[in-house]
Amino acid sequence: DEMKGLDEHLRELEFEKCEVSKSRKSYEAEKKRAMLEIQKLRKEVAIVSSRISKVKSEEDSNQSETDNLRAQHRTRQTELKACEENIQEIKINKELLTDQLKGKEDMFKQSKLTLNELKSSTDPITKELRTLESKISTKAKLIHGNEKLIKKIKSEIETYKTELTKNEDEEKEFRNAAVKITKVEMIPEKTPKQLNAKILQLKKKVSAQNPGDKNTESFMAEFNEIQSRVIHMNKSIDTLMGHLDEINEMKNQRLDNLGFIRDLLTTSVRRKFNEMISNFSVTTGSEIFLRIDHHKKELKFFFQSEDGQRSNSDVASLSGGEKSFTQMCLICSLWEVMQPPFRCLDEWDVFLDAVNRKQISKELLRFSLKNKHCQFIFISPQGACDLEDTEHGSVSVIEIKKS
Repeated sequence: DEMKGLDEHLRELEFEKCEVSKSRKSYEAEKKRAMLEIQKLRKEVAIVSSRISKVKSEEDSNQSETDNLRAQHRTRQTELKACEENIQEIKINKELLTDQLKGKEDMFKQSKLTLNELKSSTDPITKELRTLESKISTKAKLIHGNEKLIKKIKSEIETYKTELTKNEDEEKEFRNAAVKITKVEMIPEKTPKQLNAKILQLKKKVSAQNPGDKNTESFMAEFNEIQSRVIHMNKSIDTLMGHLDEINEMKNQRLDNLGFIRDLLTTSVRRKFNEMISNFSVTTGSEIFLRIDHHKKELKFFFQSEDGQRSNSDVASLSGGEKSFTQMCLICSLWEVMQPPFRCLDEWDVFLDAVNRKQISKELLRFSLKNKHCQFIFISPQGACDLEDTEHGSVSVIEIKKS
């Protein structure tokens, strides 16, 4: 907030400097015009003097014409004295403006030095803020990539689950087939190594007795293959579940970061709203505070009277002008945080009287002139506001007449 205030103060000083330089240029132009006028009058005085000398030579022949020329000469002399007085007055005004310009330049230099000192003191905070913003952007990119990985892992998990279900069905079929062969479900009592050795002996014995019958051997090979696939899939599912837990933890961390950013933006909106509404609170006799609850998804206004009592009255209880001013402050505070390049309000003064319209239009004009990097468009059926104190060319008025 201090940096924004200093930036605004610097922009105001630069604006005053531009105004003083423009005034200086205009007075210099006025000085040149006065000098040209003096030269012109001097030429006219020379012409008049030549005419007087000519008239003096012919004074004996035409006395009446001489009197007329003398009267014209006196008139010219009075006009010349008036011009000289105007020139002296312009010189005095020029000296006053020069003194004012020097004072403004000294004030500008002092303010610039103060601003440089404040910037140097806030450089570590700015660097830390940039570092945090870069970390936030990096985390956001990482979370976006992890979300894609989550989707891919979820699809693989679904594929493995379908394959696992298929393998379990096949295992049940083979188990039922084995039960039909053995008539009873056999529970092994020996170790797997002993059972494998016995199975090999039986395979050799069966192959020696029935060399053409390969069904039992192919069945056992297929059963062992399916069993190994099931074990591999279980391991893959465990690995994917571990990845999924890590990604969920990263997702929660991202949500915490987003919540912090959201709270920071909400605080900025509230501070800007309270700053703009402070002038309006003097006229109403009560202060208005903005509260934003993201959990309940609510936006409320609290009113505090001069004696300190608070109430959560609805904005609908305000008058048309008070309601419009409150809405204008809320919109401007949202603009300040969102930073859109184009900002437009349509028919903002339809339900306002002349007093409230003048006050709100001044506030909107002041806010828009402070943010010259954005373009503001205000559409009104009641015409433009007073633009006498604004810089020439900074505000354009387009009037569309009904056909």
